[in-house]
Order: sequence, then structure tokens, then C-alpha cells
Amino acid sequence: MAAPTELISTADTHILLTVYSSDNYGGTKTTFSGLYSTCYGIPNDFQTKIKSLKLGDDIKSCHLYKQAGCSKPGGQIIYREDEKDVSLSKVLSVECYYGSDD
Repeated sequence: MAAPTELISTADTHILLTVYSSDNYGGTKTTFSGLYSTCYGIPNDFQTKIKSLKLGDDIKSCHLYKQAGCSKPGGQIIYREDEKDVSLSKVLSVECYYGSDD
């Protein structure tokens, strides 16, 4: 499996998720952009600071992983809606998928 790339923002990318440093969408707010269905490494500065999150408008789900490379054995949590209390103490990688349940 290829190493995950860092989350980036360019004209070809989409808003994947917005993370907050406190529960209930409080604290510092940071928005990550990238390509759909692509594994991204979470920057070191954010790995232990994601306490709540909001999915991008066109995102069906985001998978947060405790391991680099979006590896499931270390544990993962799938979010299909905004979450005011993220339960992972450390997030090393993320993959978000386009779509809706409509």
C-alpha cells in the first residue's frame, strides 16, 4: 500500500472535512481539502487534537484511522454525519467518500 499523502488544497480538490480542537464544534477550526476516495495522512499538529468534525457538503462518509495508511487493524471509525464528540484519541489517517444517501 502506498504511503498516504498530506492533505492539500488546490483547484482540483474538494472540502473533505472541518475539524475542531474541542467538543461541540468549539476551539480552533481547520478545514481540510483533498481528492475523494484518497487516503491522507493527518499532519502531526492535528493527530491528537481532533475533538469534533463536520463533513464537507458532498461527502457521504469519512473514515478516520488510528494507523497511518488508512489501515483497519489499528482501528477505524466511520462518520456518516457531523460528530460533536470524536472518540479516537489519535487520528493518523483519513479517507472521505463522495456521495449522498438520497
